[in-house]
Amino acid sequence: MDEYVARAEVKIRNWVSGAHIRIRIREEQLVQFLLDGEYKTMAETGQSGGGMTRVEARLKAEQQVLGIPIDGASALRPISAYLSGSDETGKIAIYGEIVLTVNDYLRSRTWFLLGDLVDTPILNLGQALAPVPLLMPSIDAASYRWNVIDAQTLPDVCGPHRYAEALIFGGLAPCDLLSVCYPPGIEPTDEVVRLSADEPWKLTTCGYPTSEAEAAPPG
Repeated sequence: MDEYVARAEVKIRNWVSGAHIRIRIREEQLVQFLLDGEYKTMAETGQSGGGMTRVEARLKAEQQVLGIPIDGASALRPISAYLSGSDETGKIAIYGEIVLTVNDYLRSRTWFLLGDLVDTPILNLGQALAPVPLLMPSIDAASYRWNVIDAQTLPDVCGPHRYAEALIFGGLAPCDLLSVCYPPGIEPTDEVVRLSADEPWKLTTCGYPTSEAEAAPPG
């Protein structure tokens, strides 16, 4: 068992050590984020890119896994993101077609788990994963149901949704972004271009990275 844990943790470190923290978002949400000057959590907006029914589930999961009371202050709640190397064409796409990439200095206040905070406890028969600091990856972030050593890519150990959720604590402002990427064939509206004009990050149109290339551990 000790040998499995040691080998699995090496693999997990390889997957996440160079991963970028990303957020999927729709354009109306992006505009509101830029206007507000701060990113609002599901608890604040009452909405979820994954559907309204997920908001209550999110609050319950945060209580169960993170110890945040259902009526806890918004400042206590993490912003839901994900790690690059996840399956960009899978379930993560329901949250929006625009990809926000945040600056690496937020890694020090970001935790992660190999799965989804809300769905993983349900789909894994009640087993709640334990989010761990991104700078201190460990086997605790993984489910016992997936063999980390045998996995070829990060999505292979992230359950049916195939993404590693990242939890950003301490808020997020537009100046914390590294880039805002639109998918091919969709151009930013004039309002987004205007709101982005004085920001330090790049507003780009690009294709989504292939999960296989990013998820594979360095050779």
